[in-house]
Amino acid sequence: MRLSHRNEYRTIQALSYAQNLFLARCEARHPALEVTPG
Repeated sequence: MRLSHRNEYRTIQALSYAQNLFLARCEARHPALEVTPG
């Protein structure tokens, strides 16, 4: 039970890391997608 929980936590960490990387890449490619007035 403990081992599976640790693996689950690692998977969540990896997913969040990949998501942050993806968002950073998108922002770098499309800076206009940040906050536009109006």
